[in-house]
Amino acid sequence: MNTAVDPGTTWQISYGGPAGDLSSPITGLAQGTRSFALTGLTNFTIYSITLNGMVSGSPVLTDTVSLMPTDLLLYLPLTSR
Repeated sequence: MNTAVDPGTTWQISYGGPAGDLSSPITGLAQGTRSFALTGLTNFTIYSITLNGMVSGSPVLTDTVSLMPTDLLLYLPLTSR
């Protein structure tokens, strides 16, 4: 199913693992945001990354992936729920 998010939705990215350049969670990303770079992550270390669509401070869409960054760029799929 491919539906648009509600007006007023913002994105929140949370990650668990060693600290990166950006503190977790990263909040208030505008509804129209289509990409975001997490920087400063440690290569070959497992991270759990959660993307939340937030409306009025509550998650309405969420998806979590576990990954291990390498020296290559990784692209995560947008949440599908």
